[in-house]
Amino acid sequence: MLEQHAAERLTDEHAKLNPAAITRRIIRIQQQLIELAAARTQGTRPAA
Repeated sequence: MLEQHAAERLTDEHAKLNPAAITRRIIRIQQQLIELAAARTQGTRPAA
């Protein structure tokens, strides 16, 4: 079981989360990865 302080801290953090914003950020990062992979596959971007 969590200590009271830890539980309160987690509750506060949870209240600050915005699932829609997190989802948008994940989608944006996935799109960047897709674009980087496509560029590398097409040979327009050198290997890292």
